[in-house]
Parts: sequence; structure tokens; C-alpha cells
Amino acid sequence: MYLDLGTKGEGPGDIALFGERLYRGSTSSPAFGRTEIRCMFFRQGQARCEGAIILPRGTIEAAGHITFGKRIRLPVVGGTKAYAGARGELVLTELSEARSRYVVNLVD
Repeated sequence: MYLDLGTKGEGPGDIALFGERLYRGSTSSPAFGRTEIRCMFFRQGQARCEGAIILPRGTIEAAGHITFGKRIRLPVVGGTKAYAGARGELVLTELSEARSRYVVNLVD
């Protein structure tokens, strides 16, 4: 969902809400998790985003300022259950209009 709140087109104050199902390798296998993400735009192509990766053993939270492109990096800022206190980095790579790769690198 995209909320165009200012002048027509992507710009300050606009909000994007989206989610994706997560699969291991192929979409022919059952989904093992999902994402829920919200981005508020500051200018075209730049936003503050926060989101959750929801997995069977808990949730990983990531948030930060991004510039949209093929690869986006966000700090991991916490989590729940098995991921409580998680820290690290989420790397999101756009593979196509409909597919993305999520890689979470957690540190001790």
C-alpha cells in the first residue's frame, strides 16, 4: 500500500506499507516466515524504514534511513523470543520486481 500524502508522486511525508512471504530458495516450498515493513519518505528515493521479519522462533526488527536501490542495508535493532536483543545487519537485495533476497547477519 502506498499513501501519497503530499504533492502527487513520491515525496516528503509519503508512506509505503508492504510485506512479503519468506521462502527458502524456491517459492514452491512452503513459506517459513513473512515481513512487515513501513517506510516514510523524506525525498524521492530516500526514506526512514522500520520492519519486522517474523519467523517461527521469534521476530527480528530492523530500522534506519535508506536510499532505495538494488541493495539496501539496515541495522538490526532487536528482536523477540529466540532473537531477543539481536544486533547486526539486514541486507535486502532486489532480484526482480516481485522477488527480493533477505540476508540477516547477526553479531554476538
